[in-house]
Amino acid sequence: MFFMTKHIVDAIVLNIKRTFPYAKVSNGLSLPVSLTLIFSELLTVPTALIFDLWARRYQRFGFTLLEEEFVDMELAPSFRPETSKRPRSFQFFKVPLRRLFNSAIRCDWKKFIEVLEVSLNEIKHSGACASMLLHVVESALRCAYYANVNESRFRKAGIKTPKALYSNLLIAHLSAIPTSSVLDLLAYPVQRRGVPILDQDLPPVWPV
Repeated sequence: MFFMTKHIVDAIVLNIKRTFPYAKVSNGLSLPVSLTLIFSELLTVPTALIFDLWARRYQRFGFTLLEEEFVDMELAPSFRPETSKRPRSFQFFKVPLRRLFNSAIRCDWKKFIEVLEVSLNEIKHSGACASMLLHVVESALRCAYYANVNESRFRKAGIKTPKALYSNLLIAHLSAIPTSSVLDLLAYPVQRRGVPILDQDLPPVWPV
């Protein structure tokens, strides 16, 4: 099954459906956010297909690789035109990418989670506009968690572990962090008006 690709395609469909309702309530202010988001997701589809094809090598052994890692988009909150929740500010967060890249390359999943959770807590408690950044960070944490879980499962079954797949998957997530911050910057003036774009368009993924 193409679990990662389905997740991305479903996200594209959801965001296309919500583009014009958001534009209507924001007087067009949300359009750059929606269009940038959809375009970035379209660019991700080929990468998702590669990972899904790679995962199929392991799925034939009966493991549902990448199914648990990518949450069904049906879990995203329902559309609401307005909310009383407003971000206090926008800021670029200093996520320790070098340490995280090193942990991903070394396949040190536990260290990856430990380092990234510090950043997650900082972002969450800041009150800043960081919906997309939070989603990417939480998705990376989820993938690292299942990398650790599945490594144990594969070892017990006597099958070569998918370390390289997970290492590259985490690197792909880390590479998406700068783009996610740009999307949050675009979304900030929209969210300040009480329009919850991005905030209600992403399913909860962490903790597992």
